[in-house]
Amino acid sequence: MSRAFRLCLLLSAAAVTSCGGKALDCGQLPCPDELLIWGDLTYKGSEAVHINVKICRNDKCSSGDVQADPLGHAEVTLQGDLPAVVELASRTASDTWQLSVKVNDSNGTDGDKVTLTLTTVPKGTVIFDKKASSVKYVTSQPNGPECSPTCRSAIVAFD
Repeated sequence: MSRAFRLCLLLSAAAVTSCGGKALDCGQLPCPDELLIWGDLTYKGSEAVHINVKICRNDKCSSGDVQADPLGHAEVTLQGDLPAVVELASRTASDTWQLSVKVNDSNGTDGDKVTLTLTTVPKGTVIFDKKASSVKYVTSQPNGPECSPTCRSAIVAFD
């Protein structure tokens, strides 16, 4: 075996082992959503829902209409400066609708201000307009401290 080939094998083995000589067993979990906003609506699951959702983080906003039949589910990509997806779901007729907005970018910083506004369609009645004045992001490593990725995320719950 040539000296160059042995060196290549040694370097390859060193690249996949930790300091203790054991192979590093990293999982493949992805990062959670950068920013997750969720809350319960006052509508019961037995009612159809048609609302406009507007989400803002600082001065960047996105909005769009989401509509779901009773006991249904809907998911819509919002349009605007903030990459976001809204999901609306109801499991039973007596439960309230659950709304979640997932913002997927890496520009969030501690102290972000988040505003969620919900308006009925077609009447335009504002049924929800709340602000979170200082979002705090946390760092996590879903596959362990020696494995990638390193993630930053925040959850804002509006009641």
